[in-house]
Amino acid sequence: SLLSRLRNSGNEKGAWMNDVGLIVFDEVHLVGSGDRGANFETAIMEFTYEYPNAQVLFLSATIPNGKHFQEWLERITQRTTILIESTYRSVPVERHYLTYQKGKTTEQSEANRLALIQELIMEKPDEQFMIAFWKKTFGERVIESLRDMNISAEFHNANVVKAKREAIENAFRRGAIRALGSTSTLFTGVNLPARNMIITTPEAAGQDIPVYELLQAAGRAGRPRYDDKGFVYFLLPES
Repeated sequence: SLLSRLRNSGNEKGAWMNDVGLIVFDEVHLVGSGDRGANFETAIMEFTYEYPNAQVLFLSATIPNGKHFQEWLERITQRTTILIESTYRSVPVERHYLTYQKGKTTEQSEANRLALIQELIMEKPDEQFMIAFWKKTFGERVIESLRDMNISAEFHNANVVKAKREAIENAFRRGAIRALGSTSTLFTGVNLPARNMIITTPEAAGQDIPVYELLQAAGRAGRPRYDDKGFVYFLLPES
């Protein structure tokens, strides 16, 4: 990691860091994430302290408060920072918000969501879908139900070995898979777009899913060079 490299920058292995003229921090919105945000923030601050002459470039497609990041970077570098914002997207995305009824049990609520997912995929028989899950067991249930409907479907998640995950990704790119379910292993880490994206829930483990994470998943919709438009479907409880 960058932090470990910075802490060893004084020895021979880290000497090359002195030649860095520009460092790029991608997905910089993750500074606000609960699990890795603090390490990310510390790495940025340590780098700017150790290498005050290097330029720093932040990148994010989902950051809601770019002005705050600009002001923070100016404070820690003591230099002017330029904020460049753009709403341009090579493939425009059309958002749809679909409601489902919450049942008396989790099982019933999931059944209602499952019916919505099946309906969406059946309405577009010639198009590919990606489906974002935050609960592995529900993802497995959905993918199994689609297979029962003779729809080619796979589930990409951390429990699948790397070789099989790559095989699934390549099959989806070829069009051999019509519905590809995934946890965050795919929709926040691999550039694998589809014409249609289904966001199955706005909450996980009793907590609201961060907006940047939902937008990151939604960003999979619309394939450059193939689609003139992408479609995102947010499934929301009626309440």
